[in-house]
Amino acid sequence: MQIELIFNLIIMLLLVIILYFMWKITNLLQKSETGLSLKKKIELQEVADQGIKKGDILPEFTIINPVNHKKTVIASNTLQDSFLLLTAVGCSECQELLEDLSIYDLRNINKNIVVLSFMPPEANVIPDKDRKRHFSTIEELSEITHYISSVDTLEQLKFNQFPLIMAIDYEGRSLGTYHGNIDVLRDLATWTFSTERG
Repeated sequence: MQIELIFNLIIMLLLVIILYFMWKITNLLQKSETGLSLKKKIELQEVADQGIKKGDILPEFTIINPVNHKKTVIASNTLQDSFLLLTAVGCSECQELLEDLSIYDLRNINKNIVVLSFMPPEANVIPDKDRKRHFSTIEELSEITHYISSVDTLEQLKFNQFPLIMAIDYEGRSLGTYHGNIDVLRDLATWTFSTERG
């Protein structure tokens, strides 16, 4: 009789554990599905007054090469089928995006990623620790291309907010400019990949 009772208690305990795990899995699945289509989700986050207009070809623009610190012109065709991440040294949201990128498997994105780090002309306004943190995080991102942007770059690419993500198609046209965070980048990668295939 007692053995039967213990056996029933063990079975009930196992059922409770199974139900708990099913509940956890259901919650995780609900969090990953927002109920909005990817396109709708991305449209909600597009920034209309920043960056090159959607559909326009990216112009050539001036950057500062981080290796030799010389100004260089980047031709628009070098950015075809890529994401341009516009960041600023000392910007906390930009740092968060870069740190998220460093733990995210960038091979899942299937596109080139180019990071522009804006350094204000008066570099002494940014504390050394912020500058070192920004550039050391970028050094960890071996899969990306990195340049330093100047005031000229801001004017040529028509942006003054950070962080932003500009999606660029295989012809070098802007697919829009979006507020920058890892979720937006992941959604953009999924959306642009699905629109190119479909």
